[in-house]
Amino acid sequence: MAGAALLAHIWSRFKLSEVVGTFTQVGWLGIPLIGLSCVWLPFDCLAFSRLLRPGAFGSRLLLLEWAADGLSGLLPVGGFGGDPFRYRHSAPLSDAPGRVVVANRLLHAWSGLLAAVAAGAACWVLRLPGLQWGYLTGVGTTVFLVGAAAMLLTARKQWPQMPLARLGQAMGFKMVSRLIQAAELWVLLSALGYPVSPGQTILIHAHLVAVASIFVFVPGGLGVQENALMLGTAAAGLPPLAGLQVGLLRRLRQVLWSMTGLGAGAYLEASLRSPKSSSSSS
Repeated sequence: MAGAALLAHIWSRFKLSEVVGTFTQVGWLGIPLIGLSCVWLPFDCLAFSRLLRPGAFGSRLLLLEWAADGLSGLLPVGGFGGDPFRYRHSAPLSDAPGRVVVANRLLHAWSGLLAAVAAGAACWVLRLPGLQWGYLTGVGTTVFLVGAAAMLLTARKQWPQMPLARLGQAMGFKMVSRLIQAAELWVLLSALGYPVSPGQTILIHAHLVAVASIFVFVPGGLGVQENALMLGTAAAGLPPLAGLQVGLLRRLRQVLWSMTGLGAGAYLEASLRSPKSSSSSS
């Protein structure tokens, strides 16, 4: 409710014509922008496959990640909405699906924190304006190292059959996914007619991931995401409207991607119940 109130307050600062102008400004480019998630989906899927039996990567796993990501985006339960579905459909691919889902969630959290620390450190080194990057980098690094050590100790105790090399590969694929997601901001701003440099993109992305890491408890980052983008674009020398427009396009992309993911989930459920699927699993 607090996130919805913040979002309503942000939108009240602009005219309706400015919000509608976002779509006319982008034009037909808005259609392919909806599918940007397809670019980093394979890397998220590769990361998850490292936690499963060798050879698990395939079209079915891609559909599973798509559906689970869609459920996490639509259900207001702190991003955990897709994990029960991921557990249900990864059971044939692992001897311990519960532990795999927990490990995947930990990798998602720590890769996000590492992305936030890296972006904040880059802003601190480059002396970019905005938040207190030095302080945030120090706190983020401490939390990341403590959490990573705890995760490794847990992995050695709870998942002795899983080589640490595969965990490292999963983390690597997750970081590639995070890097591509950072480039999404450059693509959206360019489509809106705001040419930005790599430094400006890093600055805006740093605001987004830093604020998202602090307010991780807000479901879907409602209101928080838009406010962070407005802070970032303002620090980068862009008008406040640019942050609102990027936030609107990202929110639209997330909702449509999540809704289409429900179709992938329905297909997986139907195939799981089909006689052919049942006979093959038996």
